[in-house]
Amino acid sequence: MTHFNHPRELTPEAIAACTLLADSGFPVMNQTVLLAGINDDEGILTTLFRGLVRARVRPYYLLQADPVRGTGHLRTPLSRGVELMERLQGKLSGIALPKFICDTPGGRAKSHFSGTRS
Repeated sequence: MTHFNHPRELTPEAIAACTLLADSGFPVMNQTVLLAGINDDEGILTTLFRGLVRARVRPYYLLQADPVRGTGHLRTPLSRGVELMERLQGKLSGIALPKFICDTPGGRAKSHFSGTRS
């Protein structure tokens, strides 16, 4: 499991490492944390997820940031994450679209966004 949060992290060295893993037969997946002011943008996420697929990395999770003391300025409202996922569904192929995950209170389970709201 890799952890890329922004397309700028997909450096030639990082892509080469992912390629080496994939060429060696390892399934390579990625989890991205939704971060306010960094990647909470449809265009940035589209570029990131498409870049990951080109590097043979499956975007697996888009995680809602956990409420950790000192990181509140990076938390994106849950409604923004749901909105972004709705927009990305029409732009990305199924392999490039991660599951949107939010930990339940107490960290006992993960809940995921599974489609558009009614």
